[in-house]
Amino acid sequence: MVRHGGGGNVQGGVAGGLEDGQVVGGAAAGCGASRTDRGVRVVQLTYNQANQLGDGSMAPENRGLTPLGHRVVEALNDSRLMVDLSHSGERTCLPRQHGGKR
Repeated sequence: MVRHGGGGNVQGGVAGGLEDGQVVGGAAAGCGASRTDRGVRVVQLTYNQANQLGDGSMAPENRGLTPLGHRVVEALNDSRLMVDLSHSGERTCLPRQHGGKR
């Protein structure tokens, strides 16, 4: 992300992200605010396969979000972190599936 300031100044920044929600572990608590304190702005829920949050794009069951996945999405929304749905299964991505507010 690059922004051009006045006087020809160019300012840049980096938006940190986490790939695959396995880094969350088994609890939704702390997956939001504590991550933003560390510069994380994007969390990808799955990476192709199923994990504790939901099914990825290559998981044949296509079950959608798990109960933990629902809690994690809610915590991420509350912390205003972007939820990255790339590599997630179709049912995992459906807004009605996780009550996406934003």
